[in-house]
Amino acid sequence: MSKENEEFMLRMMRMFEKQIEQHQAAMTALVQAMTSKSNDESRADMTPTTSGVSQTQLMNDIGSRVAMFQFDLETEKTFSKWYARHEAAFTVEGKDLEDKSKVSLLMSKMSDEVYEQYSKRICPRKHTEVEFDETVKTLEQMFDIKKSLFSHRFACINIARDDETPVEYTTKVNSMCESAMLQDIDAEGWKVFFWLKGLDASRDKSARTYFIRYVEQKWEKKEPVNVNDLCEEWKKLLRQNSVVQEMEQVDKAVRALHTKKDFNRNHKKLWNREQSNGKVDECWNCGKVGHRKPDCVQRLTKCLKCQKTGHLSKYCKSKGSKKAQSMVVIESAAAEDVEVNAVRQYVMVEVNDQLIEFQLDTGSDITLISRKDWMKVGEPELEKCPMKVKSASGNEVKLLGRAKVDFMLKGSAASAFVHVREHGNLLGLDWISKSSEMTYHMNMMVNELKSSDTESIRKELKEKFPEVFLEGLGTCTKEKAVLTVKDKSSPVFIGKRPVPYGALETVEQELDRLESLGVLKKVNHSSWAAPLVCVKKKDTGALRICADFKTGLNAALEDEDHPIPTPEDVFATLNGGTVFSTVDLKDAYFQIELAEKSKPLLTVNTHRGLYQYQRLPFGAKTAPMVFQRIMDKMITGLSGVTAYLDDVIIVGRDEKEHNENLFELFQRIAEYGFRVKLEKCRFLERRIKFLGFIIDRSGRRPDEEKVQVIKNMCEPKDQKTLRSFMGMVTYYSAFIPKMKTLRGPLDKLLMKDAEWRWTKVEAESFQKLKDVLSSDLNLTHYMPKIPIVVAADACDYGIGAVISHRFADGTEKPIAHAARSLNSAEKNYSQIEMRVWG
Repeated sequence: MSKENEEFMLRMMRMFEKQIEQHQAAMTALVQAMTSKSNDESRADMTPTTSGVSQTQLMNDIGSRVAMFQFDLETEKTFSKWYARHEAAFTVEGKDLEDKSKVSLLMSKMSDEVYEQYSKRICPRKHTEVEFDETVKTLEQMFDIKKSLFSHRFACINIARDDETPVEYTTKVNSMCESAMLQDIDAEGWKVFFWLKGLDASRDKSARTYFIRYVEQKWEKKEPVNVNDLCEEWKKLLRQNSVVQEMEQVDKAVRALHTKKDFNRNHKKLWNREQSNGKVDECWNCGKVGHRKPDCVQRLTKCLKCQKTGHLSKYCKSKGSKKAQSMVVIESAAAEDVEVNAVRQYVMVEVNDQLIEFQLDTGSDITLISRKDWMKVGEPELEKCPMKVKSASGNEVKLLGRAKVDFMLKGSAASAFVHVREHGNLLGLDWISKSSEMTYHMNMMVNELKSSDTESIRKELKEKFPEVFLEGLGTCTKEKAVLTVKDKSSPVFIGKRPVPYGALETVEQELDRLESLGVLKKVNHSSWAAPLVCVKKKDTGALRICADFKTGLNAALEDEDHPIPTPEDVFATLNGGTVFSTVDLKDAYFQIELAEKSKPLLTVNTHRGLYQYQRLPFGAKTAPMVFQRIMDKMITGLSGVTAYLDDVIIVGRDEKEHNENLFELFQRIAEYGFRVKLEKCRFLERRIKFLGFIIDRSGRRPDEEKVQVIKNMCEPKDQKTLRSFMGMVTYYSAFIPKMKTLRGPLDKLLMKDAEWRWTKVEAESFQKLKDVLSSDLNLTHYMPKIPIVVAADACDYGIGAVISHRFADGTEKPIAHAARSLNSAEKNYSQIEMRVWG
C-alpha cells in the first residue's frame, strides 16, 4: 500500500473514532436526562402518599402485626387499652396511609360483634365515610368501661391478692393505683374519701349516691372540696326535704278540703233543683225546655250513636259512644292518709346534666317533676299529655304538660318523657325500667318474695315425681313415632360432608354422647342416607348435630295431618291467667322412640361412617307434627295447660288454681315417661316470654328485644332488604292499627317489575312503622263472656279491621288488628264499595 493510501486510511479511522466518541457522549447525556426525568416523576408520584401498590403492601404489613380487638366487659378488654397498644401502627408506621385506608385497616381488626354494633351506631353512613379520628373517638365511647374516680380509689382501698404470682400482684397494684390518680390526693382529699366511704348504712344510700356525684363533679372541675363543704351541703338537703314534706302535707289538706267543698256544692245544687217549683227541667231526650221526657216529640227518634230509640245522638249518654281516653294511675305517698315519711326512698337522677332528687315510687306508671326542677333542667319544650293521670285515691293530677329529656339513672343513659306538675318529683316505672341496675334489684326483690314459694314448688315436685327429674333421656311409654314414605319412592343415599377441623373434636364427642344415650346406632349398610349438618344452640352455644333430610328423604315422606297450633290458638288459652309457669322437656324429640320400620329411613352419613337414628330426630319433615300429636294427647283434659311443640305453658287465675294445674301436668308427664330439665323450668311467674311476645295478666305485647332489632335496621337499599324488614314487621301486624295505610308505599316497591325508587314518601312510611313498634303496644286476651266490637276501614292500598272487647266501664281494648292488600281489580272499587266490602 502506498504512503498516501496509508495516510488516507489513518485520517478516516481518526474521523470515525471521533464520531463514535461524539455519539457515545450524546447517548450518555440522553440516558442521564431520561434517568433524571424518571426519578423526578417517581418522586412526584410518591408525594404526598405512596403508590397504590405500596399502600396495599403497607396495609398488609401493618395488619399482620396488629391483633384483633374483641370487647370483653368482664376482663376489661377495652378499645382504649387495645388502641394504646397499637396506636403507633396507625399514626407512625401508617403515617403515609390515606385516611380511608387507615379506617379500612382499623375495621379489619374489629371482631364481628364490635363491627356490627359500630355499623349500627353510624348508620346510615358507611365506615368508609367516617374520618379516622372520628372513628377512633366513637369506638372509645362505645367500647370503654367508664369508672368514676371514686370507684378506682375505693378499689385501691379494698385491693387484695388472689392467686397471682408476686409479679402479677405487683403489676395489679401498680395499675390500679395509677388509675386512681393517688398522686392528686392531699390530706383534705383523703378526709373527703373516708367521709364518703363511711356512708355505707342502708339509711344513707341516697345521700351516698348524691355526694359521690357531687364530689366527682368537683374533682373533674379541679375545684377544692372538704368535709365541711359536704356537711353544709347535707344540711341544705335536709332543709329542702323538710320543706317538700310540709308542702306535700299542705297539698293533701287542700285536696281534702276541695273534695269536701265540691261535694257540698254539688249536693246543694241537686237539692235546690229538686225543691224549686219555678224552674222547668231540661228534657233529657232533646235538650229543650218546656216539657219532660215522656212528652218529648223525639221519643221515637233513633240515636245514630247507640242505635237506640228515644233521644238525639247529641244527648246520648251511652258510655260506648265516647272514645275512651287512656288513664295512668300514680301512687304518691302524699296522696295517702297513712304516715310513711320514715320509709320513703329518694334517688338522685341526672336530668339534662343537672342532678335532681326524685322520690322512688314503683307504684307509679309515669315519672313526675316539679315546675321548679323543670326550669332547672332547661325548661324543655312542653307538649299536651295524651292521657289522664290519677292518684291512687282517684283524684286527677293536674299536669302542666310533658317534655322529652335525657337522663342518667344508676349508670344507664336514656331518653324519655317526664310529666310536669307544680310540686313534687316522683320516679316512676317508665324511667326505672330504663336502668338495668334498678331493674335488676327490683327483680331481685320480687324473686326474694316468691323464692320461698318457688323453692317449695320445686321441692314438692321432686318428692312426688322423682323419676321425672332423673339424669339421662326419658322414653315415651304410650307410643312410638312412625314415619312412612310415599309409594314408589326410591331411596336416596347422599355421601358424607367434610367436617371443619376446628369442629372435628366437638362433633366426635357429640356422636359418642348420642350413641351412649341410644339416640344413634352404628350400622354398616343403608339404602337411605343424609349428610351430617352442625348447628349451634341459641341458648348455650353448644353444638347440635343433625341430618340434612332435605337432601332426599323429606320429599319422599308421607305428610302427617296433625296441625301445629298457631300463636293465636295458644294466646286464646291464656285469657284470665295471672300466674304462669313454663316446663322444658330434656332433649324433647329424643324422648320418643322410632318404630322399627322407620329406623332404616333415618340414617346419617358421617366422617366415621353410617349411624341410624333410634329416636325421633330433628330435621325430618313430619317430626314436629308427630311430636305435637303426642303432646296434645298427653295434655288432653288438663285445665290451664297448653303445648306448642316442646314449650309447655301452665296458667291459673290465682296461685292455688295454677298449682293444681301444674301438679296435674306433672302427673301426666310421669305417666308418659318423659323427663324434665328442672333448671330451665320457670314457676309462679307474673309474665313470660313466648314466641317473641311478652304475656301477662293484661294481655300480650311484643318482646322489646325482638323489636329492638327492627328499630336498629337501616333504610333498605333494595327489594331483598326491604322484604326482610317487612317480614319482621308483619309478624307483629296484629298490634299495629292501620297497618295497610302505613305499609302501602313500601308494598308498591315489592310488586313484580316495580322500579326501585326510595323517596321521601317511602322513608316516612319506613320510619312510621318503626315508631309504631317503639310505642306502647298491648293486646288484651280474648274472653268469650265479654262483648266484642268489630270495626273496619279501607284506603287506597288495602282494607283493615280491629276486633276489640268493650268492658263494663265503656272502655275498649283491642284483641287483634288485621289488614290485607287490594288486588288490581279491587282497587277500582269506589270508596263506598270498599268500605262496605271491608
